Amino acid sequence: MLQALRTGADIGLWLKGPAEDLATRYTRLDHITEGRDALLPLLTGRDEAGLARVLQPAGEFIVVLPKNTEPAIAWAAPNPDAGRGRVKEADT
Repeated sequence: MLQALRTGADIGLWLKGPAEDLATRYTRLDHITEGRDALLPLLTGRDEAGLARVLQPAGEFIVVLPKNTEPAIAWAAPNPDAGRGRVKEADT
């Protein structure tokens, strides 16, 4: 992930809030292919945590930053809905 950030990867999301809200609204747990077991315990309860998604062409890193413990990083497959709903600029 560090290499991805150094080479200009987009951070698609960076926010904080109650862990269980982050899990249900922003994490897309069904897309996680690696690191799911490390993330799940951090995404329960009402304790505040941070969440970031680092976008890559082949998928995304999901980073959970809990307030009182070590962060966890997971890998998620690409979102098949990515890009839908975006407005493209008209060709001129």
